[in-house]
Amino acid sequence: MLNKGVPSVLRKTSWLLAPLSALIVPIAAQAQTSTLDWGAGDATSIDANATNIYDVGSGKVNINFANPENFTGFGGASSTPAINTILNGANADSDPSLHLQINPSGELGSVTMQTTFTEFAKPFLDVSFTLYDIDISGVSSWQDSVRLVGFGENGTTILPTFNILGSTPQQIGADTLAGESPANNDEATGNVEVSFKGIDGFDLTFADGPALSLADQNSHGIGVGDIEVTAVPEPMSALAVVAVGAVAAGSALKKKKQSV
Repeated sequence: MLNKGVPSVLRKTSWLLAPLSALIVPIAAQAQTSTLDWGAGDATSIDANATNIYDVGSGKVNINFANPENFTGFGGASSTPAINTILNGANADSDPSLHLQINPSGELGSVTMQTTFTEFAKPFLDVSFTLYDIDISGVSSWQDSVRLVGFGENGTTILPTFNILGSTPQQIGADTLAGESPANNDEATGNVEVSFKGIDGFDLTFADGPALSLADQNSHGIGVGDIEVTAVPEPMSALAVVAVGAVAAGSALKKKKQSV
């Protein structure tokens, strides 16, 4: 029995509020996911010295690079960044990655992939992708190091979540991965899933790893997989659903009384 203190319109409209409240979960769960799919659409090339703009779903993914002079080529790629299948884990040749290969002059050089998301329906997004071939040289001539930092509302720092799938990478800080053992280029042992919640951009800094004391590390590379972008709408509150239901049902009851 409804409490006598509940307004009469709510007592009389309880038959309508229950099914309306059931809509809260599906409304909250709706999300739109789009993918920057390397090798497909307009994502077939990339320029180290320009801002690269890709149409993804309703928005745009914008990528540029800091310190592009540290890029080099490898394994059939005369230069990088490049979209190819040289470092895509164990994926098929039909599923390329973004290949980043560096050979900085001097110790602990790096490049930074600066990515921003614009014109999406929501300003802050959930973002995920896989990194490939994070490892270290078997003869200690180079080590991969990858630092990832996301940017949220008012420029606040958002840390990534790492899901290490392979055996060669390790997390060495809240935002950094490093290769700890060798991986073959065509195996999944160097794979790591990366995800962010509520960002409008991120920086990926690929660098010479800190474990080797060398004057100059040799060339080494990683792959960046397809970037999934999910715009998650704010859920409609339960109070809003109840209020809408109460008004609608109250109006229906009023009309019913007037027709009697």
